[in-house]
Amino acid sequence: MAIDGRALCAGLDVAVRAGECWAIVGPNGAGKTTLLRTLAGLRRPEAGSVRYGDRDVAALTRREQAGLRCYLAENTTDYFPATALDIALSGRHPHLSRWQWEGTDDVARARSALAAFGVETCAERDVATLSGGERRRVALAAMLAQDAPLLLLDEPSSHLDLGQQIAAFDVLTGHARARGAAIVMVVHDLHLALRYADHAIAIGGGSARAGAAAETLTAQTLSALFGRRLVAVGEGSARTLVPA
Repeated sequence: MAIDGRALCAGLDVAVRAGECWAIVGPNGAGKTTLLRTLAGLRRPEAGSVRYGDRDVAALTRREQAGLRCYLAENTTDYFPATALDIALSGRHPHLSRWQWEGTDDVARARSALAAFGVETCAERDVATLSGGERRRVALAAMLAQDAPLLLLDEPSSHLDLGQQIAAFDVLTGHARARGAAIVMVVHDLHLALRYADHAIAIGGGSARAGAAAETLTAQTLSALFGRRLVAVGEGSARTLVPA
């Protein structure tokens, strides 16, 4: 994987399985978003392939890709007026034929997804009137409504306050467990990565290390990655890494 001739990582070989939650961590410019977009089929790898089951993602149509994975970009731009319910309903489009309108079941799923993230009261509001945190939760609701077996999230906690971050990650990981889905997410907050991920990819300096989160997200590995000594504090779900 490379950008403008600069190698971001090479030889990365990972298998993401149903029910797993992967965190991608690393310094700014390391290639986290580029890796996630490659996994989503939005850019081609320089070498090797990305496969969904036994099929190369490059051989899938956009509709087929949308049925297998949902992708949340780091930033959302709204080019046209739309309500929060409209945005949530967009997650149902991969399940509809070309000229098919959303049915009562699709609307129910969209409203349920908005409620899961606590923005059901925003359903009829234009998204342009929402706060950054409300808009982010609407975007997460659209992903939930899409109900794909693979969730690819770029900084899902952006614009969310502390309580909303925990609530949103609880919803996402709970949904994945219940539906047998997998999550791969770019995360800057090491506490969230340590709290929720069972696997991780640490990327930086032109290479990437992947494996069990407990073995990958260590103080030694991440100190070298970020160029600053980190130490572990806390235990269990409160464990995190902070600068020494």
